[in-house]
Amino acid sequence: MGWKQEKMTTQLVTNRHYTVMETRLKSEQIPARFGKRVRTINGLKVHVQKQGKQLNLAYQNRTDVMWIVSDRPEETTMRLIQRSPESPIDSLLTE
Repeated sequence: MGWKQEKMTTQLVTNRHYTVMETRLKSEQIPARFGKRVRTINGLKVHVQKQGKQLNLAYQNRTDVMWIVSDRPEETTMRLIQRSPESPIDSLLTE
């Protein structure tokens, strides 16, 4: 499932095991207070914020911000970003 607007594209993958949402915000910057914890993967600084079971990840991809919301474990979601920083959710669409 996906939505597309002028400055934003969102894709959603859900099944009985997990839900993952990917949003690309065009020509945006990561908010200064988003995710106090930062991890580096493939040279990308990934800002991490956890709220209960929900994981929020955001990273700058050229001029766009990629924002991932997931209920999957952090390491699993980080591997998705490592495999495909342009669109981490793409590999889930083919599962």
